[in-house]
Amino acid sequence: MNIALKKSNKTSVRNGSVSHGAFLLAAALLLASLLLLFAGCNQDGVGIFYQISQEQEQKESKISERNVYQVVEAGGELYALAGRSVFKQVGGDWSNITGSNYAYNIVADSGGTLYANINNDDDNLDEGKLWSYDGSTWTTSLFSYTGDIDLFQAEQEDAFFLELSTETGVQDVQSTADLSTTPYNSQDAIDFYDAAALGTDYFVISKDKIYSGADLSAGSLSEVSPTFTGVSLSGDLLAICSDDEGAGEKLYLATSGRQIYSSDNGTIWDHIQTISDTPIEGSLAVVSLDPGPLKYLIIGTEACYYEMEIGSTSVVGPTGTASTGSPDNFYANYPDLQTALVWWIYQVPLNTTEFYLGTQAGLWKRNSSGEFEKL
Repeated sequence: MNIALKKSNKTSVRNGSVSHGAFLLAAALLLASLLLLFAGCNQDGVGIFYQISQEQEQKESKISERNVYQVVEAGGELYALAGRSVFKQVGGDWSNITGSNYAYNIVADSGGTLYANINNDDDNLDEGKLWSYDGSTWTTSLFSYTGDIDLFQAEQEDAFFLELSTETGVQDVQSTADLSTTPYNSQDAIDFYDAAALGTDYFVISKDKIYSGADLSAGSLSEVSPTFTGVSLSGDLLAICSDDEGAGEKLYLATSGRQIYSSDNGTIWDHIQTISDTPIEGSLAVVSLDPGPLKYLIIGTEACYYEMEIGSTSVVGPTGTASTGSPDNFYANYPDLQTALVWWIYQVPLNTTEFYLGTQAGLWKRNSSGEFEKL
C-alpha cells in the first residue's frame, strides 16, 4: 500500500495536494486491509469475527491468571499448586492455605491427606519441612531436611517416591502409603523426573535412565537397560505413566525429542509417533472420557495437549481431539488454552468423565460434556 501511494504522489501531486483518484485508491486499499484483518482466517481457517462470537466467557478466580503446576484431590477436596502457593477450592473460588510460605510440590494419599514440600524462603530449600494437611490443619513435624526434596506419585497408586538430595550427594528414596514413616533408603544421587506403576512394579525415570523396583522401601530400585524399537530414542526422558492395571496394561513414555513410546514391561519400548510440540516433564496421563472402556493418553506439551485413544497408534492434536471436535472450534472457544503450556494432567479417582489441566493460563476442567471450564 505504501508503494502505491508513493508512485501516485510522483505523478499526481500538484502544489502539495494529491489527486482525487489517488485518494480514492488509498482509501480502497485501507478498507480492504481492514476487512482482511477481521474477516480473514487464522492459521486454522477461523476468522476473527467468528472467533470472538464463538469464544466462551471464562470466569476469573484467584488462580485463573497463575501458572498451575499441580492439582490433586484429597479427602473429597481439590487442591492446586498455583505459583508457589497451595490453594484449596472453596465454593466457586480458591483459598490460599499456605499463606506467605513457598510450596514446591504436592501429593495426596488415599486416606485423604495432602502432603506438601514447603519452605519459608523463595528458591531456597535449605532447612525445609515436609508438611501434611488433613483438610483443615497443617502438621509440620513430619521431618526436616537439608537440600532438595521432590515428591512423586504413580498415578492413582498409593505409592510415593521421595527424593532427598543432600549436600553430600546422597539421596533417600521411600515408597509407602504414608510419607511420615521411615525407613529411608540410601541411593546414589538421582534426579527423578516422573514415576509410574505397572502391575506390582514401579518405574521411575531420570533425564536419561529408567529405574524399576517391586518394593522401593526395601531398596530394590535398579537401573533398566531399555531397547527402543521403530525409531531410536532422541533427547531426554520427560514423562512416564501407565493405564489401569489388568490385562493389556502398558507404560507410556514421552521424550524431549517429541517422541511417544509404549511398553508392556518397561524394557522393550515401541515408538508410537513423533508429535509436533515438545512434551513437558511429568505431564503425561491416561484418562477416561466416558463411563465405558474408552481411554485416552493425554500428552501435555508447550502448546496445549495431544491425545491418543488407548489401543491405537494415532496421536492427534493439539486441540484436534475426540473430546473437543475440530481444531477450529477449539481455537474459537478457548483462545487462552489453545497455546498454553500444560504442566499437569489429573483425573479424580473413579471419575470417568472429567479431567483437569494445570497450565500457564490457569486451571482448566474438561467437563463430561466435552467442554472446558476455567476454574
